[in-house]
Amino acid sequence: NPNDLKLVLSDGSIKDIKVTKRATEKTDVTVSSSEFQRITQESAARGIPTISARRIVTKWKILDDSTMEGLEIVYDVGGGDPLAGAQISSQPTVLSKSRISLTR
Repeated sequence: NPNDLKLVLSDGSIKDIKVTKRATEKTDVTVSSSEFQRITQESAARGIPTISARRIVTKWKILDDSTMEGLEIVYDVGGGDPLAGAQISSQPTVLSKSRISLTR
């Protein structure tokens, strides 16, 4: 399934990234996308998975026939830990912001 990526790391831990929602929009000069992901991580030692969610927003601008530039922002939108209830913020946290250039 192209919407699910499962990684087994060398220490035996498992990371599963599943796309739960995706949207795209295209204009004459830009392409935008928004993707929600559920991340499940299971430590080899603990065996208890942690569940978190993130949103990835990307906007590409066509510069010429062979070049596109994009901006990608990754947000942490909370987790699935019921014991952390009072600590969860209603505002997403920016995890990373990247400028990307693609040349053909």
